[in-house]
Amino acid sequence: MTRNGLFQAFMGTSSRKSENPGSKDTVGYIRLSVLNRDHYGSIENQRLMIEEWGRQHQIPIMRYYIDNAFSGKRFDRPAFQEMLQDIQEGKIDCVVVKDLSRLGRDYITVGYYLEMFFPNNNIRLNKIAARWPARAVAQFLRSSK
Repeated sequence: MTRNGLFQAFMGTSSRKSENPGSKDTVGYIRLSVLNRDHYGSIENQRLMIEEWGRQHQIPIMRYYIDNAFSGKRFDRPAFQEMLQDIQEGKIDCVVVKDLSRLGRDYITVGYYLEMFFPNNNIRLNKIAARWPARAVAQFLRSSK
């Protein structure tokens, strides 16, 4: 199966671009922890997955917030805080992440963002890897080289 075919099979091809023309930005959030240096979770691969999601849904990813070498237990990460500020200033309406663990590893705090902060700020959160079986992710990453 081709790289495009994998995304179509596991993510669908519908577009939200026409739902809200001239809307706020869709952004990607990427975090790579100090300890996690596996190829699958690399910044490059997270960006690749988010870019492909954007292409498949015809939604341009306007900006990336990247925290490199930061623990998911901390929420004072510079790019994460900058993204939260931009959300509060009304610059963003959608955040795309590889999976929820990129937001953080403290599930109570992540729950706050999922249940309170994002909804109260009208933010859509898209988690890419949650929709993919592990085998499909591995195949996609191999095919993208």
